[in-house]
Amino acid sequence: MNPPNYERASYGDAIEPIAIVGMACRFPGGATTMEKLWSILHNKRCVVSDVPTQRFNVDGWYHPDPNHKGSVPQHDAQLDLMCAS
Repeated sequence: MNPPNYERASYGDAIEPIAIVGMACRFPGGATTMEKLWSILHNKRCVVSDVPTQRFNVDGWYHPDPNHKGSVPQHDAQLDLMCAS
């Protein structure tokens, strides 16, 4: 099996490979490592919480009818990024 033929970025006559040197993300439920994230998933722990009032006033956008335009049909719509694991 031959490896895929990837195109390389070029500038003038030089051909330069692209390297990804790092990445970052925030996990829900206070997980700070992949192992803690796996534990949350494996144990089926719920990490959904109410939207904080300092983020926006969800009561101003709430309507129980999910077909009502310009509204949200629930209050618990964010992953809890601040809870302890």
